[in-house]
Amino acid sequence: MSPSPILVAYPDPGFREHLTHALSGAFPLEFVPGHVEALHYLEQQRPLALLVDPSGRPPADEDAVRVAGSLYPDLPVALISSTSTSECFSFLTLYGAGAAIPPNVGLSPSHLKLFFQHLIDPASLFSLKNYVSPGREVCSERITVPNARMRVFELLTRDFEPCKYVNTHDLQLVFEEVLNNAIFHAFRTEKNEPKYTSSNDEPFDLQDQIVLEWGIGEDYSVVAITDNQGLLSRRTIWDRFIRQINLTGLLDTSGRGIFLTHLLSKLVLITVRPGLHTRVAVFFGPGSTKQPKPIGVQVVQDRPQA
Repeated sequence: MSPSPILVAYPDPGFREHLTHALSGAFPLEFVPGHVEALHYLEQQRPLALLVDPSGRPPADEDAVRVAGSLYPDLPVALISSTSTSECFSFLTLYGAGAAIPPNVGLSPSHLKLFFQHLIDPASLFSLKNYVSPGREVCSERITVPNARMRVFELLTRDFEPCKYVNTHDLQLVFEEVLNNAIFHAFRTEKNEPKYTSSNDEPFDLQDQIVLEWGIGEDYSVVAITDNQGLLSRRTIWDRFIRQINLTGLLDTSGRGIFLTHLLSKLVLITVRPGLHTRVAVFFGPGSTKQPKPIGVQVVQDRPQA
């Protein structure tokens, strides 16, 4: 029996050609023009994932995303929409979807395969070793005190020095933003207030863990920061993007980290295991970071033990 394909409801031949080339041999694809044709497919079988254009939404009973959600509640869904517009993130919030991919996406096949692997099976990427080629070294450092960041960043820049496509200033900004999010937002007091502040340089409590990992693949490099709280939500992230893109969040004192990280990198993949951990994996690679790029925020619900 042939494996189920990724169902792509989008008529543009350029998008079809790019995905077919990038994912050749990795994931089967089935292309249909729009929502109506996607509905016919969904009524017959469950695809591996669904990609659909949310603009010009049809009535609810003809909306492929809503019908797919009722037929297959755990079906991975990505919206085909530019991630440089607030409309994209409004649609992600409306649908409760966890990923978006621009129709003119400009990423390499390696990055696109990672995006789709994360969309379809995010649990398979819990180990950073699964992001890099076999035999490539993955480095890891536990952050136990805020002032350790400079020592750790020196290790990071040393290993990334051969990667000429990585701008050290951008790398430091991404590192600082993602690490600050983990330190100042992941850990809460019993009153749901930040447990740590920028003025406190005491070691973290032993039960509070932040781990930095990094590695270099064949044509990209990756930095990941993981906390052991798992409090981040899709809605929070999409709201931050909306506020930054429509300029209502220009004076926000927090919430810009993921947005800036998305701007300065090739790809951001966030995995949340509620109550257990949040991992923000950031990918760099050759070429301009201004090219249209996807983003993924996937929530993995652990199944109870039998």
